[in-house]
Amino acid sequence: MPHSMSKIVEKLSEFGPLMEHRQLVAAVRIIYAACQTIACSNLSENERGEISGMLAQAVQTLNSDADVQKYFPFHLVFKAGREKELLPILDAMLTKLKALPPLETGKIAC
Repeated sequence: MPHSMSKIVEKLSEFGPLMEHRQLVAAVRIIYAACQTIACSNLSENERGEISGMLAQAVQTLNSDADVQKYFPFHLVFKAGREKELLPILDAMLTKLKALPPLETGKIAC
C-alpha cells in the first residue's frame, strides 16, 4: 500500500475514538481528507475496497450520532467511486460545526 494510502487508513482508524471523545470537527476532517485523497489518487481495486469500507462505516457512524442529527437532519450518502461528491457537503458540515456557539462546541470539541 502506498504511503499516502497507509496514512489514510491510519487516520480513518482514529475516527472512532474521536467520535467517542465528541471531537466531531476532527472526525469530519478525517472523512474529508480521506475522500479528497481517494478522489485524487489512482488506487488498486483492493486499496479502494479497503478505504471505501472504512469510509462507509465512518459515514454511517456520523449519520447515527445524535448531535450530528441535531445540526444536520439529512443523512450523508457515501458511494464508492463518488467520494468527490461528498466533499462540498463535508465542507459545509465543517463550517457549521466550527460556527456553533461556545456552549455547544464544548460538547462538539474541535
